[in-house]
Amino acid sequence: SLDLSHCRFLKQLPREIGDLSNLFSLDLAYCESLETLPGEMSKLVKLRQLRLFWCRRLKQMPIGLGNLTNLQSLDWFVAEQSSPSDVGGGLSELGTLNNLEGKLNIFVKGRHCESSAANLQMKEKLAALCLDFISSLDESHEEVLEGLQPHADLTKLKIWGYQ
Repeated sequence: SLDLSHCRFLKQLPREIGDLSNLFSLDLAYCESLETLPGEMSKLVKLRQLRLFWCRRLKQMPIGLGNLTNLQSLDWFVAEQSSPSDVGGGLSELGTLNNLEGKLNIFVKGRHCESSAANLQMKEKLAALCLDFISSLDESHEEVLEGLQPHADLTKLKIWGYQ
């Protein structure tokens, strides 16, 4: 377990974080200056908990986050794409994370949203979901919401900023 929560001036994690191959829990909650997560985090395949709550400056998730299929707790997910060709950890990184439980906040930034790639219907252990749209999208509104449809047993759903 590694707790770096409340490190207000931490802007990025070192690439060597990927060397902690036996890490089960990483707490970065309230690291308000955190902007990026290294791609090497994709090596943390034993990780079960990743707390990013209130990492408000986080720009996007790292490519390869979807490799963390043992992940059970992920409270903060940022997806930013300005065009379909943008590289970066978009909503597709959520596609394989079907063991997630509890609450998940998804922040959709940019003008493009690969909503169906998130595969939210398969996350049957999620109890609460908050979708926060930071900017307007180029895609059809109905298409985006349909793609982000969660499973039927969700107990709480919030949608903010949708235009």
